[in-house]
Amino acid sequence: SVRLVARYLAEEEVDWLVARDCLLLLPYTSATQSGVMERFTEGPSVPLGFAVGGLGEQLRSLHPACVVEPGDYGELIDRLASLSADAEARRAVVAAKVRRRRDLQQRFLDALSEALSSVRGEALSETATQDLVRS
Repeated sequence: SVRLVARYLAEEEVDWLVARDCLLLLPYTSATQSGVMERFTEGPSVPLGFAVGGLGEQLRSLHPACVVEPGDYGELIDRLASLSADAEARRAVVAAKVRRRRDLQQRFLDALSEALSSVRGEALSETATQDLVRS
């Protein structure tokens, strides 16, 4: 079934939708960095929208099937119908979302580890310097 929600959605409503196994059409005709896409990195929902602003890059990074060129309403409808009918394609998008989330988490952990190593190295160097000064 199709549910059209043409109004502002509270954060709780967006979270509820993201947690559902559904297709979410993001009908933005222009977009700035709103953070809406970060909510789609988890859950089984599959977002679909136009490649406007940073939204296009973010949708494309989830899966190429999630993004349509701006203003191509025919392709948007075709893609919506295709994804709606193709459970395997939806699973591929969800699998890509899981991989993307893991990659982001790993990059964060790697950067954190590097920063901590640098701090530890500086602390060790400082300790070694203090030891040399004492001797």
